[in-house]
Amino acid sequence: MNIKGLSNRRLNIALLIMLVLLGPVVAIATYSFTAAGERNRLSAQFEKDVGESIFVLEAEIKANIKALFALQALYHASDRVTAEEFSEFSSSMRQRNPAIHTLEWIPRVSAGERFGHEARGRRRSDLETYEITERNEDGELVRAKERKTYFPVYLIEPSVGNESAIGFDLASNPNRRTALIEAMASDKLTVTDPITVDPKEPSKAFLAFVPVYTQEAKTFPERWNNLEGFVLGIFRINELLQESLLADRRHSETMAYRLVDPEAASEPLELYRSQPKISPLRKPDLSRRAVISLGPQKWELYIHATPAYLSTYGRRQPLILSISIFLIWELLVGAIAILLKRSIDLEKLARLDSLTGLSNRRYFTETIRKEWERAKRQEHPISVIMVDVDYFKHYNDSYGHRAGDECLQRIAAALKTAASRATDMICRYGGEEFVILLPNVGAQGTTTVAHKLQNQIKALAIPHKTSNVSKRVTVSIGCATQTNIKTSSWEYLVARADAAMYQAKQKGRNQIAQGKVETSSSAESQR
Repeated sequence: MNIKGLSNRRLNIALLIMLVLLGPVVAIATYSFTAAGERNRLSAQFEKDVGESIFVLEAEIKANIKALFALQALYHASDRVTAEEFSEFSSSMRQRNPAIHTLEWIPRVSAGERFGHEARGRRRSDLETYEITERNEDGELVRAKERKTYFPVYLIEPSVGNESAIGFDLASNPNRRTALIEAMASDKLTVTDPITVDPKEPSKAFLAFVPVYTQEAKTFPERWNNLEGFVLGIFRINELLQESLLADRRHSETMAYRLVDPEAASEPLELYRSQPKISPLRKPDLSRRAVISLGPQKWELYIHATPAYLSTYGRRQPLILSISIFLIWELLVGAIAILLKRSIDLEKLARLDSLTGLSNRRYFTETIRKEWERAKRQEHPISVIMVDVDYFKHYNDSYGHRAGDECLQRIAAALKTAASRATDMICRYGGEEFVILLPNVGAQGTTTVAHKLQNQIKALAIPHKTSNVSKRVTVSIGCATQTNIKTSSWEYLVARADAAMYQAKQKGRNQIAQGKVETSSSAESQR
């Protein structure tokens, strides 16, 4: 493309772009200056509210976990906790802490104790069919297989609605057994990965265990020998947040919360996402990430301000200003897009032949200059094929110029299929002449392409009753290749291809003529 011919237009576009860019820069600078104080004030307010939210959530978690330790203390203080004592104590804990789904007593039962344990259970009025169970491969509850140690659910509050859980051996589940052993080995609270309590509800829960010993135990063997069982609690995550973060309407209606377990088995697991009426803002200074510790578990709490937060605590002037800047920006960008599109369309039209859609001679000249320099740097061959339609004037005289145009269009399409590499270039050189540029192709490859071209034209079978060589349209093809071009020129290569094409015509047309492959030295000797 002629750069000089487009310089004024490009200069105008460049100036327009500079003006477009200058307007938002000035507007944004003004906005930044006036809104800096407001942002700092709003960020400080957000930090304060985030701190309150985290404190309230951690306090709620501690209060619920304390219920578990209180139940552990009950077992440590009593030689035997009856079902009535367990139910009364657990019920009071659940009333004070709605996030507790169930509280359970999990005794340790050896294989030798199993028969007596099941018999004692069946003597309870509410457990007439009590036995230690597990789930089979189909998920059905069946009598547990024999194993050295069992950890069945013996007491559970509330019992109503959880009848199927009574007697279930936690040791039959490898993950639960691992959690129990970890709790016993560390003598600390152990929390499982999140679970789904009710398949009908997507909300998550977690299990927490604390061990109970018959007497003080410090080492692992002592803990195992004196292990009486475990106190277990299932805690609903939704309720934990409802009782803490979402209890304060000032925060629940202006901030969005998302709780994530980053150490889940396969990928980070979302435990909770609040559903504010308006989506959260994605502002770095109004978003925070906090780590919530739950025993050995580490959860991540993401807190974002919502537009309602800005409405409550912010001022409207910066927002109005930013919207105005955005609208102005969009208008200017639209104007630029229109100008650039027109420029691209004009540039594209300048490169194409309007009849065939192929590149024109002007663009061919630009391209072969570039490819010539590249071939010189990389020291690879370059080839040119000239194609001329035989007796095309006779064709126009016989069939008319409209039919002649259609003939050239069909030939152009056929040439595209024969020279189809991304680097190949097919151009309409003038009238009924075409030229093909083949970078990095030697003489043999050029001849192969020429034969493909000839066969493609032949396959078209375009009638030509006034041709002296065939009853169909044919072409004469000339090929030229330069293998070493450091001291030659692209003009000389094109002239050689043109000469080869005329040689094909002199032989009787419908021929392919290959010019002599020349190195730089042979080219110099002939010039």
